[in-house]
Amino acid sequence: MHFGFIFNIKKEMKINKGIFLLPIFFILLYFCVFFVVIIIKRGDLSDGSLTKNIVSNNIDGVNIEKSKGYGYLLNEKYSNPFSPKFGNKNSKVSIVFFLDFDCPFCYEEYFHIKSMLKNHLNDAYFEFRQFPIEDVHENSRSLSNAVMCANEQNKFLEMFDVIFLDYKNRENGELTIDQYINDYAENTEIDLKSFNLCMKDLRYNKIINKDIVDALNLGLSGTPSFFVNGEKVEGIIKTDNWDKLFINK
Repeated sequence: MHFGFIFNIKKEMKINKGIFLLPIFFILLYFCVFFVVIIIKRGDLSDGSLTKNIVSNNIDGVNIEKSKGYGYLLNEKYSNPFSPKFGNKNSKVSIVFFLDFDCPFCYEEYFHIKSMLKNHLNDAYFEFRQFPIEDVHENSRSLSNAVMCANEQNKFLEMFDVIFLDYKNRENGELTIDQYINDYAENTEIDLKSFNLCMKDLRYNKIINKDIVDALNLGLSGTPSFFVNGEKVEGIIKTDNWDKLFINK
């Protein structure tokens, strides 16, 4: 009787201990799952963290000669008919850019792209597609809409310039994104009434959505990313490396 009583007490203590530890187990499990999801999410949609250190040695592997003077044909499946396009369609070099206009790595890449546009506008065919990663850059979609609305008035490159040249100021500024975009529109000297209506209507939102879906389906994990004559190249590519494309073109 005495030993049975002690046995029952020990058994009850074990049960109570198990009940006490059960909530702790579920709390720890929750935090483990939470951090795993965060890590995966950041890895899948990083703003260049996976590609930041990839120097464009991949450029050396792009075969310019196989384009036979029509590089855009090699990039057809990476193209969107509604995207802004510039340059010489009959050239051997075709480049499709996927950019996030609020991405620090795209800001760094901007100066190399600008140099290439200045020196090789007649030597290549350039297409700009949108890849705003809103989970990381909350203003990126608004800026994508702004450049597309500006493109409607043939002012894409002007808006492209003012957005990136004001990146540092916008990052540390106190204005709302709508106020910044209004200032950018005024600086590009476009028709403000038409531009504001375009922004209000979210006229290019579906096209931006298509760009995002295409980017993900193409396996892009961050920005900036490019397709050069059908070859995927990711990360910050410096002017010297871009220039390699135009040697013996």
